[in-house]
Amino acid sequence: MENILLGIPLAVVIVDDIMVSGSNGVEHLTNLEEVLKGLSQHGLHLKQKQCAFMENEEVYLGQKIIGQGIQPIQEKVRAITDAPSPKSVSEVRSYLCMINYYQKYPLNLSTITEYNDK
Repeated sequence: MENILLGIPLAVVIVDDIMVSGSNGVEHLTNLEEVLKGLSQHGLHLKQKQCAFMENEEVYLGQKIIGQGIQPIQEKVRAITDAPSPKSVSEVRSYLCMINYYQKYPLNLSTITEYNDK
């Protein structure tokens, strides 16, 4: 599917999902039209009940996608910051895996993981 949509601005394929955007409503609709044409030319169809059009924000793969960019979901951040201190090597590994997903966000991880230094 990536090859079908190659060259369409702000159209991204992730596994079997397609995300389409634009800097404004007109550009968004133009990009969406190009995506729908490309899919149609290759005999591919979308299930309308699985589609969301012209959304201001979307939660996808544990992240909130909005016009200003991508943000972590606050409930997930709270789960990290409120997690109890790990008591074993296995729990430390689990905790590090949990925070690794959100490492690209400035969550002040040095203070969250401060107990590891003590």
